[in-house]
Amino acid sequence: MKKIIATLALIIACQATFAQNIDTLFSQFKDKEGADYMNIPTLMLKFMRTFTKSNNDKSYRFIKGIKSVKVLDMEDCTQEVKAEFLQKVQKLNLNGYETLVQTKEDGEEVQLIAKMDEENINDLIILITGKDDCGLTLMKGKIKKEDIAQLVNEQTSKKDGRE
Repeated sequence: MKKIIATLALIIACQATFAQNIDTLFSQFKDKEGADYMNIPTLMLKFMRTFTKSNNDKSYRFIKGIKSVKVLDMEDCTQEVKAEFLQKVQKLNLNGYETLVQTKEDGEEVQLIAKMDEENINDLIILITGKDDCGLTLMKGKIKKEDIAQLVNEQTSKKDGRE
């Protein structure tokens, strides 16, 4: 019985070791030639909030919930680096995350993936994969679901000319 438990523990430990996570992707690809990486910490986001109109502004309420943002743009990387990124993305461990939106167009796929609780989105990932463009954005914080829905509706109505 001890051998079975030890074997199961070893298998689980190996899977956890080999599973990719979001932070690992950032660290593996941020220094690749042609990659652009930006980390916006909480202090900078607080500073940015001072430039929004008011507490009633929808964008302010959205920004208020964000604690940090990481962006990785790999558009200028070689095809080999983009292929390696795509391979790592396919091994990505997204346990606890839910896909909100997934679109495919002209060989490019965009996914919005979130880790949520009842009222808030705690992590929001924007993942772009394709031959010409690859990118990853991670927003951490407590973004109210209603604030993001209002912001999306507002932007959609502006784009469609319904305003």
